[in-house]
Amino acid sequence: MLAIICFDLIPEALEITNIATVILGILLGVIIMIGCDVVVQRKFNRKAKNQQKSQLLKTGMVVSIGLALHNFPEGLAIGSGFGASLTLGYSLAIAICLHDIPEGIFQSRHQRKYMK
Repeated sequence: MLAIICFDLIPEALEITNIATVILGILLGVIIMIGCDVVVQRKFNRKAKNQQKSQLLKTGMVVSIGLALHNFPEGLAIGSGFGASLTLGYSLAIAICLHDIPEGIFQSRHQRKYMK
């Protein structure tokens, strides 16, 4: 996942805008995820019997919040696409679906690894 960001998204962003905007976007994303981590940590700060299970729950919550934030603009894009034309809406829905398949595969493998 980090390789995609470093070798695909950042160079593409630098072609679109300047380096200050790219760095600001990266920092904003990091700050939002740290904020999510702090909120979830406060929520699940009580002493648990099984510390590993508690840590997995906390990680799952942070990842879920991140995915929700990630998927919100995708939903807006699909809705706007359908607003413009059915063909564009279906095309965007299929493209985003194909985009999400590797993400889902990675998450399911990652979850199985830690659930054992």
